Amino acid sequence: MAIKFIISNNKSYEFRNNPEKENRDSKRSPPIHGVLKDFGLSTRIVNQLIKENTEQILEDAVKAVDIQLSKGQVRNAKAMLLIAIKEYWHPDKYKQR
Repeated sequence: MAIKFIISNNKSYEFRNNPEKENRDSKRSPPIHGVLKDFGLSTRIVNQLIKENTEQILEDAVKAVDIQLSKGQVRNAKAMLLIAIKEYWHPDKYKQR
């Protein structure tokens, strides 16, 4: 039997004592980043899509593809998502069908 110790910095403690450091260190990716990664897109492609499109366009495309997925009409979700972003799909169009 062995004991393993893991020692790391406590970021919340550091931020309480040095609040200006939080602004420099907390460069977080937007939530849509994780959603796009879940579709199997590479980090490079995700960053490019975020740079070239508004967050609303990306969210609408994801919702439209999710509707298609729930209907079982998707063979390749990643390819469909890229087309949805390129063609500015809106989820309301696919809810009616």
